Amino acid sequence: ITLPNKKTVLLTPIQFNLLDHLMSHPGEIYSPLKLLDEIWGYPSDAGSPDLVRVHIKNLRARIESDPVSPLFIETIPGYGYTIRAETGSDPK
Repeated sequence: ITLPNKKTVLLTPIQFNLLDHLMSHPGEIYSPLKLLDEIWGYPSDAGSPDLVRVHIKNLRARIESDPVSPLFIETIPGYGYTIRAETGSDPK
């Protein structure tokens, strides 16, 4: 992918699928279990939220300039993750 700063970043297929899914639904909050189901097809009683946390952490490390203070992928404590609908840039 190409980031807003024009830097090209290679993603794993899992990272790409996760980013694509979040970007297809900006502002929508996804629980780890919902992401496991919708992206990877895990049944609701299978898979671990820790798996999603690791993939989010790794994806942030690739696309965020400061993964500790992310601009794109936001954690909503107690709920899950979302991709911000706007990043504050002026879309001309």
